[in-house]
Amino acid sequence: MIYIIKITIAVNFFSDEFTDSFFNFKILLNKSVTLRSFKIKANISLTIYRKRMKNNTCNVLLVDDSSTNTLLLESALKTLDFNISTAYSGEEALNLLKKKEFHLVLLDIMMPGMSGYDLMAELVNVEKNASTPVILVTASAKSQEEQKAKEMGAADYFEKPLDLETLITRVKELV
Repeated sequence: MIYIIKITIAVNFFSDEFTDSFFNFKILLNKSVTLRSFKIKANISLTIYRKRMKNNTCNVLLVDDSSTNTLLLESALKTLDFNISTAYSGEEALNLLKKKEFHLVLLDIMMPGMSGYDLMAELVNVEKNASTPVILVTASAKSQEEQKAKEMGAADYFEKPLDLETLITRVKELV
């Protein structure tokens, strides 16, 4: 008989010493237990989000195949004096991410062609933006979507229609 136990521990660390930093520690422990043997498999990942702004300007990339959604997000974020760039596909976003450093990406999950998940998988290979925090947004209310977003390293996950006040608060925390 085999019992499989999965444990996920997430710790958020904030420090007065590092006022410009957000540390997110994610420790995944997978333990398989059998009657005759015992083994532990541990995967540890560390993500560090830091302000990298020059002259107090923050570059934010909005990625959504709907111009209505990007206009809504853009108008909400303009109140924060961010430099906003917009992409309407994963491929277009990837090209922008290779050319310019961003401090935050707001990314739709369900897009034709390259999905938000596909783009996140590619983002780790883009040196300029490999550690850029990503907030995933989706119209899907499936619980497995949020779990997958967290597993892929998303800084946060929001369902549409968006609660803009909560989103703005989270954006301020990340940049």
